Formats: sequence, C-alpha cells, structure tokens
Amino acid sequence: KSKAQGLQSGQEVFIMAEMGDNSGGDKQVFLSIDETPIYFREDWNTGIGGGLWSTGLAIAKYFEHHYSDVSDNLNRLAEMKRKRGENDGISAIELGSGNGFLSACLLALAQTTSLSLKNVVVTDMEDHLILMEKTIRTNPHVWDELIVTKEGSSSTYHGSPSNRKE
Repeated sequence: KSKAQGLQSGQEVFIMAEMGDNSGGDKQVFLSIDETPIYFREDWNTGIGGGLWSTGLAIAKYFEHHYSDVSDNLNRLAEMKRKRGENDGISAIELGSGNGFLSACLLALAQTTSLSLKNVVVTDMEDHLILMEKTIRTNPHVWDELIVTKEGSSSTYHGSPSNRKE
C-alpha cells in the first residue's frame, strides 16, 4: 500500500454510524492546508450536521494557518507515547462529526507534515453517515484506507496516493 508523506503505512479512516441519506453538490475546494485542497460543500438537507458550524470553521481555519504548530504539538504527544513503549502513532476520534469536514482537515494536516497519524474515527448518528462518507471520499488524496461501518457490515475503499502533494 502506498505511503503518504507524513502518514504511516496502514493508516486507516473509520466512519461509524448507523445509516443516512444525502443530496450532493459539486466538488469544490473549500480551503487548503499547506497547499493540500479540502473539498467540501454544505448540505443542510441532512439536518443540522450538514452545515459547517462557526466553531468547525474556526478550527479548520486554525489548521489552515497554523498546521505546523498543530503538527508539532501532536508530535510531542506521539513522542510521549513512544517513551511509554507505544509506537503505533496517534489515533483521533471525531464525535458528532456531522459532515466529516474537520476529519478531512486533520488528515490533510497529517499528510502535509511529519505527523504520525495512525487512524481517524469519524462518528455521528445514522442520518449523517452518507454525508460523512461523501466528504471523506471526495478527499481521497488525504487518506490511504477508508472503512465505512454500518449495521455490523463494512466496506473498504482505498485513497489516491498519486493525487497527493509530495
């Protein structure tokens, strides 16, 4: 499996929810993290999680403008884990993701820096699963493997390392 810059081989993205529905939108760059584009379009038809809340936008903008600081701090956490004998990188979970946008931003941040991000778990209620999956799958350049789990079954997809910024 291809290894993205700044990501460990075997990095996985998990989306866990129950079920959902979503209407779409065209692929467009919403913001970039160190020249890595994040594609996103709000979809309020899925409910309150379909939009980008002001706090989510603030965090995304912080990632966009301070990606090296965020990466440095998370790498300090990874170093503490290594000192304890845990050499498997950092895992992250986004609870109540809604649309998966911030997880896509974190994955882009990890891809463009030396962040050792092992996996990201993106969660929400069943009516947001399709939107979360759409957001993550619209950004295959920031992940290696996507596992979508729904009602005890799962589907696996592979990212597009050839489209990544080197």
